[in-house]
Amino acid sequence: MQPFLVSANEVPDPQERLGLISSMISETFCSSWRAVPIGDATAHASIACSHADGVSVSHSHMSPLSLRNGRTSASKRIYSAFITSQPLVMKVEQGGSIFVPPQEFMILSSDTPCELVTNRPYTTTSLVIDADLFMEHVPNDYQALIGRRLSYPFGLKEILHATLDSCMAVSAAGHFAEAGPKLVRSFLELLSLFDLEPDKPERQRLSTGLDIRRAQVKAFIEKNFHQPEMSIATIASRLQLTPRYIQMSFEAEGLTPSEYLRECRIKACAEMLRDPKCENRSITDIAFSNGFNSSSHFSTEFKRAMGMSPRNWRQTSFALNS
Repeated sequence: MQPFLVSANEVPDPQERLGLISSMISETFCSSWRAVPIGDATAHASIACSHADGVSVSHSHMSPLSLRNGRTSASKRIYSAFITSQPLVMKVEQGGSIFVPPQEFMILSSDTPCELVTNRPYTTTSLVIDADLFMEHVPNDYQALIGRRLSYPFGLKEILHATLDSCMAVSAAGHFAEAGPKLVRSFLELLSLFDLEPDKPERQRLSTGLDIRRAQVKAFIEKNFHQPEMSIATIASRLQLTPRYIQMSFEAEGLTPSEYLRECRIKACAEMLRDPKCENRSITDIAFSNGFNSSSHFSTEFKRAMGMSPRNWRQTSFALNS
């Protein structure tokens, strides 16, 4: 974890120095950040990063700065979870200003226009996580945690800090590439426990672990149902759960993960069969593109779910739209 230093000694010109700081932050967080000095302090920054598959950890020493992230055109979206040693004010577009105490986790996405203002020298530590990995482990319902104060249930804050400390420790030891992804996955699992609506009655806002896992598995299936090799074993391996636990998480809804997978595939096929843009694609091609590997099996399952054959569904849909 070799730091990259930008100071008055190395870069005397203030504007060039601010440009380098802005570039360092933008590159680290896949956004278009712009650094603006606060007061008379000389702008300086030291940023060190360690990288692994889909994740990185960064540690920075910064002068008092206003950091502004505009709308980014970057194709790669990331999420960051960070803490700072000094209080900061976060201004989120259309969300007003938020006071963030020292050492309190905040979550941002790279496409969140915002401004972070810290009027004292500070240090900050961040986990930077690819969007695919983030959404694989944090259900879609929990995107509300982006850019807002969080309520920490069950002593969660201390566990999150310990996980971040472990990421820093393995990074300092040169083992982040091997251990980092596992630690970050554990971090993301914990985010599912955040209390996002503290004003709701206790019985309404507390989800069970099975509820959370069911939402997580559904999000994974909805994203990957088109893969023909998708199975309970595949889901369990990717999400680091047991097949039995996945089955249990669906029992409250009276269906199985396999049935939900089939529903997602049938729904996608039905939409394509009624879409004029797919008129020239064969029914078999549409079925195979959504995870089925047998045209006869697809026809049977489609008729069972929709009450008619795929061919009749297509003909009826086109007739209604003509």
